[in-house]
Amino acid sequence: MTRAQYASARPRRATTTTRATTTTTTTTGGGIFRPKRRDGDAGRANARSTATRNAAVVVARRRAMTRTTATATATTDARPKRRVAIFVEPSPFSHVSGMKNRFLRLIENLREMGDDVVVITPDRDPPKEYHGAKVIGLRGFVLPFYGTDTLLCSFGLDGRVWREFKENKPDLVHCAVPGGMIFGAMTYCKAMDIPLVESYHTHIPHYIPRYTWAGLVKPMWDLIRFWNGYASTTLVTSSILENELRGEGCKNLQVWDKGVDTVAFNPSFKSEEMRKRLSGGRDGPIIGCVGRLGAEKRLGDLKDILAKLPSNVNLAIIGDGPERKRLEEHFAGTNTVFTGMITGDDLSAAYASLDVFVMPSPSETLGFVVMESMASGVPVVAVAAGGLLDILTNPGDVGLLYPEYDYDKAAEHVKMLLENDSERQRMGAASRADVEKWGWMSSNRNLRENQYSKGLERFFKLRNLRKAIKAIGIRRRAVAVFDFLISGQHILQVAIFAAAVSALVYARQAGPIATATKVKAAFGATSWLNVAESAISKAGPVLAPLCLTAITTLAAIIPFVPTQPLFIMAGLFFGPAYGAALGLCAAVCAAAISASASRARGYR
Repeated sequence: MTRAQYASARPRRATTTTRATTTTTTTTGGGIFRPKRRDGDAGRANARSTATRNAAVVVARRRAMTRTTATATATTDARPKRRVAIFVEPSPFSHVSGMKNRFLRLIENLREMGDDVVVITPDRDPPKEYHGAKVIGLRGFVLPFYGTDTLLCSFGLDGRVWREFKENKPDLVHCAVPGGMIFGAMTYCKAMDIPLVESYHTHIPHYIPRYTWAGLVKPMWDLIRFWNGYASTTLVTSSILENELRGEGCKNLQVWDKGVDTVAFNPSFKSEEMRKRLSGGRDGPIIGCVGRLGAEKRLGDLKDILAKLPSNVNLAIIGDGPERKRLEEHFAGTNTVFTGMITGDDLSAAYASLDVFVMPSPSETLGFVVMESMASGVPVVAVAAGGLLDILTNPGDVGLLYPEYDYDKAAEHVKMLLENDSERQRMGAASRADVEKWGWMSSNRNLRENQYSKGLERFFKLRNLRKAIKAIGIRRRAVAVFDFLISGQHILQVAIFAAAVSALVYARQAGPIATATKVKAAFGATSWLNVAESAISKAGPVLAPLCLTAITTLAAIIPFVPTQPLFIMAGLFFGPAYGAALGLCAAVCAAAISASASRARGYR
């Protein structure tokens, strides 16, 4: 199938390939699976048949896309438009990985559903926009232990992002973790009160022992729990990973549905020319694996499997990465071809031209290459670990699984498929049928309408709860002040009582008139003492003591009103003995009134 035949179905990127390195040994003449040679007429007939099938696929795909677009438009009309900021590292525009397809399709689908999207990613030469989404490229740094210059990391802090968010505040921030970008995303969300959704893609705790020191695994889990605790929701790529993170104390987890491009990866791309390239021109069946050549992928295990297979079996390792040189040395002397990086239609042809796809990596959070192989109609033999268990849910019918490190079982599965043509074809067709239901639009529509909404709902619920807690905190502080005043009344009463006794002793020695004169001089001519003295003089010797006793009684009943100044006034103006009698009378009256009021309310 050519690029032109699919151009109208979906835009494709330019095809680029790097050099292919082939390591060979002498092969035997026989084989358990030998491609049939066709004569010229048969080849032309096959080409016409292939073209007819391809045309039918394109027409069916166009009809499906039309129905999907109509459904998406109707859904968009019913849903409010959002502005979504996506923080992702490494860059989906320059670094090839499973995340690349997922985030490119997410950006495309969100735009198709009517949302505004801004993408923040570390990239040396990012596009200004992608599918109508604005792209802000940040400076990044290369990890010292992972020698790939396209895998850039960043902490996400940049003045352009601040300005963009101030001018057009996002309704939601979606950040890929783990990585440094999450710290920047958390900073923006905290400062501007924006909901944060994180999606967990690379299982770093499994990678750490292979690249650094195993003692860093526990601190890494602490960081993962910290990020999870801040985010409104955390998306994971498989239920297996969901269970593992939940077992480590993470909460609010949701599985982001898988998706695969069933047009780009299709059995119709199979070609004899690509088979010759993958086998180095040798006859015999071809098994292979596609992916980044990293230590965590355990691609070296393929040599143990290959050694247990017939000698005419060829192995194709498709991709590039920091471990390529070491792997080439490891596979020296075997029927192994390293193709380097392949993209576009060549990658589609490479998938479809394999006889069996073998996946030895136990660290996959999902395994996009396995789904792409299934979409290409190639049966899969994979290790029973990680997210692969979420894809091959019915082994034996769709794909085969082997226990980790059990290379005998893996070789047994591969050999059975290579020797049994009908079973291999049946399983390839079943694999294709199984992945056809995993469309990107349905996956990302569910993400937008349900999973994002669930995160937003939790964010606003927690924000209202924080406001309530803040109000409760203010009330608690006010209560604490009143509690202090009440509990401090004893100290205040003692202090004022001591001052009153001292004043009375001084008054007894100096005499009431002299004391009053000195107090008046201390407070000034216009003080409240002059007003009180004038009022007592006008009231007379009977009414004045009664009024002062009533005022003192009322002050004793009302909370937080000190009575000691009134006791002092009674001693100053009526003498120590008479003033003490008036204070005692006021205290008795206040106690009687309080007791009567308490009984009336039912207190005993």
